[in-house]
Amino acid sequence: MAFTALHQDYMLYYLLTGTAIAPTKNGKADFEAIDKMELADKKEQLAAIDKLNPKGANIVSFTILQSLNEFLYFEFTELLKQGLRVRKCRNCGRYFVLKSKHETFYCDRTAENGLTCKAIGNKAEYLKKLAEDAPLLDYERIYKAHYAKMMRDEAKEMPADDKIGAARKAFTFWAETAKEARRQYVAGGISETEFAKRLELQ
Repeated sequence: MAFTALHQDYMLYYLLTGTAIAPTKNGKADFEAIDKMELADKKEQLAAIDKLNPKGANIVSFTILQSLNEFLYFEFTELLKQGLRVRKCRNCGRYFVLKSKHETFYCDRTAENGLTCKAIGNKAEYLKKLAEDAPLLDYERIYKAHYAKMMRDEAKEMPADDKIGAARKAFTFWAETAKEARRQYVAGGISETEFAKRLELQ
């Protein structure tokens, strides 16, 4: 109702429709079969359709679209029928159809450096959240410090190619514990103090 109140011309819009007898495939008009007929005479077309479908003729409906405005109106009404929503991408500014109930503000179009708007947007939101949340900034800092220490210690150990050294095992154990603590903190399951304690374990 809000849309039609702003765009009252849509309330008076109409499209030309019709029905026709045609061969069908999987419930839709079989245009490939129609094109292969190459028959201009209507009687010959009906006879050919009869051969394709001996059980009887199929009646299909169609819509005549003669302009870009009519095409856009048709697409708009189809979206309404299917209950689909349209949203403006926060990255590229173009509109996209929400394909699921999952809330998203970014489309799947490829943007910078081969990344999708969704990937770019999710990273931007994560960095923004980091800047506003000191414990998460600490997590990033401590994680990088532990990783750098693991690389230094691993270089000293020089383990065999097919074996995992003590340094990497220790880092993997700490990282799994830290990631679980981060997940619980973001979900509101533990406090900032508890989160910090778990990060500094090991």
